Amino acid sequence: QNLDVVATPRCRVALEDPLTIEATVAIRPPVELGDYRQIRLDAEEVEITQEQVDQQVEAMLQEMGTWEPVERPLEMGYLVTMEVRGVVEGETMVDEKGLDYILSAGSSSPLPGFGEKLVGAIRGGQRDFSLHFPEEYPDADMAGKECDFTVTVEEVKERKLPEMDDEFARSLNMEVETLADLRKKLEDNLHRQGQMAADRRFEEQVVQALMEEAQVELPPLMVEDEVEHILSDQAEALRRQQLSMEAYLSTVGKSAEELHAEMHPIAEEQLTRSLVLQEVA
Repeated sequence: QNLDVVATPRCRVALEDPLTIEATVAIRPPVELGDYRQIRLDAEEVEITQEQVDQQVEAMLQEMGTWEPVERPLEMGYLVTMEVRGVVEGETMVDEKGLDYILSAGSSSPLPGFGEKLVGAIRGGQRDFSLHFPEEYPDADMAGKECDFTVTVEEVKERKLPEMDDEFARSLNMEVETLADLRKKLEDNLHRQGQMAADRRFEEQVVQALMEEAQVELPPLMVEDEVEHILSDQAEALRRQQLSMEAYLSTVGKSAEELHAEMHPIAEEQLTRSLVLQEVA
């Protein structure tokens, strides 16, 4: 019948004698763009500050730094080699030797507050302390429980940073001769990256403005078909991670029906976006 079908038909046998098959199809809906040519948006100005360049240079310094043993107490930013034992309700959950760990303020690895408990410890010293697993911990069996740690410090190291000079700039193999050249190259790179990100945001603003101006009535069957595609893609992504959809739903505490309902607005937005852009084209 030369119908512009936009979703998988739903078919059923309506009669067996004579054989009659009934197909329900979704037809491409009309798109009213409105006065979209009058839409005007201001592009975002990209500015790179010297503080951003400083952060890039500092990150490179840290990367080029070397760890050297010291006889001082542990501080934030130090590297500790340690023996760790963790016990939860009488069961040993962690028992490792020669484990390297960098103390970082606010880190949640392995548990929030772990690094802070080690500050001030010295080589050969031992620290005993307890920490609670967060209530939202991914492993529900551990959530909220207390873990008793015993940590023996085997070695303490501090990161020694190179001098921030022209020689450091040349050592990076970035085709620069001076520190000033390095800073200029980093600034240019940051500006290029920032402009690309700003362009993507601007494009998204344009599309959103088009969608707000347009009127599209999506056939329910078309939306349902898109939901099934989204869920199929999600299931395939989970399989690649060796995780079933059932296991995922159990982890996030949702039913299949709830997940299906959550996908509806996502499907509607994706379809509207596609139809509007096709109509503009």
